[in-house]
Amino acid sequence: MRRFVAHFVAVDWADPGGTEPWGPADGTVLALPGRALVARIAPARAAEGWCAPPLDEHLAVDADACRDQARLECADVLQTGRSRPVIGALRWLAETRAAHPGARLVAAALPDGGWVAAGGEGGDRGAVLLPYGTTPRGTPPGWSLVPSCLHGWLVAGHALRELGLNRYHGNGG
Repeated sequence: MRRFVAHFVAVDWADPGGTEPWGPADGTVLALPGRALVARIAPARAAEGWCAPPLDEHLAVDADACRDQARLECADVLQTGRSRPVIGALRWLAETRAAHPGARLVAAALPDGGWVAAGGEGGDRGAVLLPYGTTPRGTPPGWSLVPSCLHGWLVAGHALRELGLNRYHGNGG
C-alpha cells in the first residue's frame, strides 16, 4: 500500500443538513465552538465546479514521511505520521517549527487520539493540547484531517488557544 505524504486539502464550514458540497459525509468533521468545520482531500483546486470557494485550501504534509524539501517548505500544515507521547510531541513541534518556520500550523498526534498543535500569527507561539480524535473518515489510511480543520480555524481568524485544554510554553512551544 502506498503511503501518502502530502495532500491538497479544502476546508469549509460544515453544512449541518449534510447537503453538497460540504456535508458530514464529505470528509472529517471537527465540531468547534459555535460551528463545525469539515475538511477533505481535494484532488484538484476545490473551488472548481462549486458554488463558492471554500474557506481554506492548503497543502498538508506528513513531515515524518516526506523527504521532499520543497514540499516541506511549501506546506501550510505539517503533521506527524505517527503518534508520540506528550513530551516527544512537544519536542517534535519545537524542532519542526524551527526547521520550517513558514508552516502556519504544526501538529503532532498523541497516542490517546488527541493532538498537540502550535501555530498562528503574532506573539502567541505556545503549543495547545487538543482532545480531538485522529480517526480519519473518508481519508487514506494513516492520514488525519484534524490538523487541516485546525488550519481552517486559524484562517477564519480564530486562535488555537480558544480550543485548547492546556497550553505549553518553553522548548515545546
